[in-house]
Amino acid sequence: MYLQGKTYRECVDNVIDSVQVVDSLGFVAHPDKSTFIPSQRLEFLGFILNSVQMTIRLTPEKATGLQTACNILLTDPSPTIRDLARVIGKIVSSFPAVCYGPLYYRALERNKLTALQANRWNFEKKVVLSPQALEDLTWWANNVIDSYNVLTRESPNHMLTTDASMDGWGAV
Repeated sequence: MYLQGKTYRECVDNVIDSVQVVDSLGFVAHPDKSTFIPSQRLEFLGFILNSVQMTIRLTPEKATGLQTACNILLTDPSPTIRDLARVIGKIVSSFPAVCYGPLYYRALERNKLTALQANRWNFEKKVVLSPQALEDLTWWANNVIDSYNVLTRESPNHMLTTDASMDGWGAV
């Protein structure tokens, strides 16, 4: 649960009210896994949430671990499909904190699926990474340390609607 308020007092009240609701429903707010004192910077599940800058980042350890995993895969001429899948899992788990991350993993996923199909779903077989997959890995290795994402976005200035009916295509 993420609680937010404009003032410290409002945040304290949010915490008290939320704990009371959780308790009234028969649940327990685990004291070791919860933060009851309002904070503007919170580390949670490998992410750093910053309510002043309104950003989410990977912790330095998680970012460095992902960068290292990408670099190892880049230097391995014939990794196993399992090695590739492991790095893809790390990449996907970091999407909330890497703004353009989802644009740079599809080639890796395609390589993995193609290799699995060709090898009867045996994760221990080798895979040859395509040039596009190598580009995606390079992007992650070069950008993961400094990447972040915003917690909120402004309302859009323009809205585009499309029609994909059988009568034709259109946009407004």
